[in-house]
Amino acid sequence: MSDGNDTLRKNLLDQQERLFQQLADLEEIKEEMDSVEFEESKSETLEQIADIAASLEKMVAGNLSLTDQIGSQKQVCYSIHYYR
Repeated sequence: MSDGNDTLRKNLLDQQERLFQQLADLEEIKEEMDSVEFEESKSETLEQIADIAASLEKMVAGNLSLTDQIGSQKQVCYSIHYYR
């Protein structure tokens, strides 16, 4: 795998972790937020997670050697849709 692919994969996984933390933070402060604001923020975060899942899927499809490295992360992204 090229250095560019390594960097892209790392950036996607880092962003994914930040979004999962953001989602957890939103749940913690849910009671302090207006319900519309909370739902919009949550929806936007989930949409970003779905975008990352799609990017990871493309990477896996393009390079099967990535399957073991990011396949489990991709599954986590897809399972996040249960929050919706």
